[in-house]
Amino acid sequence: MAAHLGMYENIVPLVAPIDAATTTPVQTPYLDIASANRAAFLIYFGVVTSTTATDTMTITVEASTASTSNAGEEAIAFNYRVSAAVATGNDWGAVTAATSDGVSLGASTVFDGFAMQIDIDPQAVTEKKPDARWVRVVMTES
Repeated sequence: MAAHLGMYENIVPLVAPIDAATTTPVQTPYLDIASANRAAFLIYFGVVTSTTATDTMTITVEASTASTSNAGEEAIAFNYRVSAAVATGNDWGAVTAATSDGVSLGASTVFDGFAMQIDIDPQAVTEKKPDARWVRVVMTES
């Protein structure tokens, strides 16, 4: 499983760097996984500031039967790992399993200059939601 986190042949940028200063969720476009053996999302965090000590960001992955927003999206489990801070070396943390509730980046941890790689197993997606062929990441601030 860990070997998949880092070895990909087709990389497509889905979202340009943004300053998400509201509680409106940031959603990537959908990624078609119909013919994929593996898929991944790479999220980069620039300077992360918080107005309160309790601010969090929850990152979830949704599977869908359509390539546009609809009422059929379903949150799915995924694996992820977090990098070290920028310019501190090629040091990635352990592969960690996230439930369909996602992963919450909390107020007690500063993620300035970090990256998160999310690994998607298309077979696990279709086991959870048999007719799903599209996935996206949703980032929700508290």
